[in-house]
Amino acid sequence: MQTNDPALVWVAVFLAGFAMAPVFPNIVALAGGVFERGTSTAIGIVITSGWVGLAVSSRIIGAIAGDDPARLAEALYLLPAFCVVMILVNLALRPFLRKPRVAAEQA
Repeated sequence: MQTNDPALVWVAVFLAGFAMAPVFPNIVALAGGVFERGTSTAIGIVITSGWVGLAVSSRIIGAIAGDDPARLAEALYLLPAFCVVMILVNLALRPFLRKPRVAAEQA
């Protein structure tokens, strides 16, 4: 999680961006598909939530780490922990987001 080699940092940042790049269009598409009314509002909330999460997570990681490099390594585990929380919230909300089937579709 830590390195002093600038080339390795560049590669790590590139790979992180490459891994996260598909998240944005997928989330926008999911929000657009789930909300039949107020779609643009839902997409706006999703995008804003992503930016707020970025800003808040950086401050929380900095607050946990302080000036101690050893604590920085521990604080960076906050991101995977929140990923697990997002998965659990997704699984908990999934039954409520399913569209009811119309009688014509069931036939």
